[in-house]
Amino acid sequence: MRPGTLVAATLCLLYALSASAKDGVYKSTGHGDPIHGPQRRMDIQPGSCLQCHDQETDRRTTSQLRLDRGLFGPNDDTLCFVCHAGTSQTGAFPGNATWAQSAHALQQASRCTTCHDPHGVRDAAGVIPSLLKRRESALCNDCHDGSRGPDIRSQLTRAFVHGAPARGTHRSDEDGDPSRYAAFPVNHRHVTCSDCHNAHQVIRDPAPSSSDRTNRLAGVSRVQVVNGGAGVVPTYRFVAAADPGDEHEYEICFKCHSSWTKQPAGQPDIARLTNPANPSYHPIQGEGRNARIDPRSFAEGFDVRSIITCSDCHGGDDSVRGPHGSSYRYLLRKSEEEICFECHARNVYVDGSSGSRFLSHTSHAASRIGCTVCHESHGSTRNGALILSGGFPGITTFIQTAVGGSCTSTCHGLQTYSVGYPR
Repeated sequence: MRPGTLVAATLCLLYALSASAKDGVYKSTGHGDPIHGPQRRMDIQPGSCLQCHDQETDRRTTSQLRLDRGLFGPNDDTLCFVCHAGTSQTGAFPGNATWAQSAHALQQASRCTTCHDPHGVRDAAGVIPSLLKRRESALCNDCHDGSRGPDIRSQLTRAFVHGAPARGTHRSDEDGDPSRYAAFPVNHRHVTCSDCHNAHQVIRDPAPSSSDRTNRLAGVSRVQVVNGGAGVVPTYRFVAAADPGDEHEYEICFKCHSSWTKQPAGQPDIARLTNPANPSYHPIQGEGRNARIDPRSFAEGFDVRSIITCSDCHGGDDSVRGPHGSSYRYLLRKSEEEICFECHARNVYVDGSSGSRFLSHTSHAASRIGCTVCHESHGSTRNGALILSGGFPGITTFIQTAVGGSCTSTCHGLQTYSVGYPR
């Protein structure tokens, strides 16, 4: 082929490539950034098309140029790894070696361009972050509809969905900035798949998973808690996604559900409520403090030393684990009347078998008084036994003694009680 013909073919190809990045999308992406964009060739500005598309055409035929779109190397993941070999600045990409062991990398026919468009995509809401082809969760649900992954798509059609009003607002550079999760002064509240999962690092857990250090949440930023005394608002330490330390599930939840950020009015500070210094709390951050509770009061598989996770109570009402969507309020896995009996023995608290310290649980259950009428769901900064006061209907005053206590409620006047066994 004559040199002039080959050059003309190259120019036509590069014009076609530039058309695929039209409307300024490419220049608004990380790849097109003239300062921080990719720079394979130091003699050319970062973010230039020529960082990926080769101008040197003397050894290529027209058919080769059409086949590989004028790229400097093979049109596969190895080209991406020239720049993306190591961990990215935000930790969203953990490096080629870690990616190669991930569940997504091991999927047949899965490659970088399955999820990413190197030129960027714009939709009605603007440029889609992270060079994704579609916004989360629509992109993820192309596979996570039961066809090649767990069926998350159907969970997102439930009556109660995690972060439903704010899909697609996650940014890879938001980590470490509490305002990016805040409800005010500017509302940035959101949750997308990548707030809780790192698609480049996630791998399957062994079945069954034995702790809250789950592979499904590996490589995700989190918020560690530094607790003070009972009821004291804790201090926090942000941990970036690239940190290799073990993560707890609740630390990921605390990015939104704690006072690390500015929460919506009325939403509880779960970090403060589950502080192990409190008089009572569900054992999320640490083991429970009521070491003398009767072992018969627990459901099978639980005891006084058990640690639970947020997703033990919050999640889908099907076999797929995780708080994506549920038919039950508060994203509960079961109804409010049933979820407590995942850990607490129904035969003790409802049917009257021995094991309850408070002997009137059975009569309350017979009157269809639910657990949350009298008990806090997460923790109490004032009372033992997760006693909740001030609700309606519910307890108005409560006094606990060594051998029992007393309470008044919207259901009855002052009543005293004795415990069934020592505290």
